[in-house]
Amino acid sequence: MDQAAWRVWDGGGDRRFCRVLVRKLAPSQEVQFRINRAQYDFRQLDSAGLPSLAGRKIADEYDAYRTEEFPRKFAYDAERWAVRLRPTSFSDSIAIRLDVVRTSWSQCQFFWNNVVSPTTLPDLYGAAQSSAVLPYPNSLCLHLVVFSSEGLLLLTRAHGAKTDDYPLSWACSVGEQVSSDDLDNLDDDCAQKWVSRALWEELAIVKTEANEGRFLALTYEGNNSNMAMVCVVQLRLSADDVVARLATTNRLDNEFSEVEFVPIDIIPQELAKPSREYHPSTGLRMMYAFLHVRGQHALRRELARELGIRL
Repeated sequence: MDQAAWRVWDGGGDRRFCRVLVRKLAPSQEVQFRINRAQYDFRQLDSAGLPSLAGRKIADEYDAYRTEEFPRKFAYDAERWAVRLRPTSFSDSIAIRLDVVRTSWSQCQFFWNNVVSPTTLPDLYGAAQSSAVLPYPNSLCLHLVVFSSEGLLLLTRAHGAKTDDYPLSWACSVGEQVSSDDLDNLDDDCAQKWVSRALWEELAIVKTEANEGRFLALTYEGNNSNMAMVCVVQLRLSADDVVARLATTNRLDNEFSEVEFVPIDIIPQELAKPSREYHPSTGLRMMYAFLHVRGQHALRRELARELGIRL
């Protein structure tokens, strides 16, 4: 197929709330940004009329959290960018356009820890599905799936001290929030700048040591209502080269303590019967990694075999 769908998925199921037709492997130039520089305000969520939040004054709760609890956990606040408008299909363009609004780390932390719950998640998902404007903050993240030059998949293990984001869990491969530096000139290839910055800060790999990033999906994470872009990149370095680089180079970010390169063929088994503790988003990333290399028919066949299902 020359065409495939951008899918926004619930991280825990197969529900989709939008579909944008693009090329099967979208080059970074087809991911376009539009910036709304206003600051997100929790009064948007107060006025959204979600039944599970009835009677709460979320904006007032956030003001108290930012003043009292947040400074005890974090040394400083930081700017983040949230998907503001639910992407829709275009009749005259195959690009996906992300309309983003300024938010903050304190707003995201408050939302994830004080608003998201098993009770509110259905309403939050419903708001994302039915409303053109997402009424809550999210930290738009890049889920970068990294392959070595010989085709091995990079897994990284979070530091045990990373208490705010699933310590000691394994991820496929690295994550990086979009930043103002990535978006400082919208005439540039902002998505590729995002990819290149993630490789440099997380892995000490420069742009010329990797192929261009290819974007596969915009995902909705069902456990926290966050948004993420899944992108795959192949390095011009072997697995041994990367391990040696990480052992001898100081990185700007130190998000993980261990790395491991694994063959792509273990993914169906890991999806069906995980052998280690994974970050909640890792299963979805692994699925797209396998789809990228082997295709949907192989994924369906191998998953059925692992689960004992007869097709």
